[in-house]
Amino acid sequence: MSTSDSEEENSLSSYVIKIVMLGTSGCGKTSIVTQYTKGTFTTKTGTTIGAAFAIQKLNIQDQIISLRIWDTSGQERFRSLVPLYYRKVRAAIFVFDLTDDNSLNELSFWHGQLKQELKTLPLLVVAANKNDLKDENENYEELIKAGKQYSKKIGAKFYITSAKTAEG
Repeated sequence: MSTSDSEEENSLSSYVIKIVMLGTSGCGKTSIVTQYTKGTFTTKTGTTIGAAFAIQKLNIQDQIISLRIWDTSGQERFRSLVPLYYRKVRAAIFVFDLTDDNSLNELSFWHGQLKQELKTLPLLVVAANKNDLKDENENYEELIKAGKQYSKKIGAKFYITSAKTAEG
């Protein structure tokens, strides 16, 4: 008798945690998810249509934790679909691009949408991504400072990341 992947996963997992990745198109959400779940990086990722899904299992103190990571599209034409992935979310990771000053400003849209859709906000994280390219932005230090301020304002943890190098 065989069981479906979903049934098997639920029977083996002590906890299932749903995470949603949010941010503008091209900020590196897919690359972060791929680096975290597969340990790989590629410069040629396609545009996410709607959302993509990945699972990462962790063993913490003899408990299996199944992270279900929803990588949402940052393109404007798909923004109306993103709230569909907020149901039962336990953490939201807002990603911005350290080579694109405007990508930090976009996070207020995603945060506002999340607040509008959920009665109680999940754990919030802000990831300043593409740190490996920091030399390409003369406003790097100011962007880091602004990212930290924004994180504090919304009650989020702040991390500097690089999907390429697996930093953060």
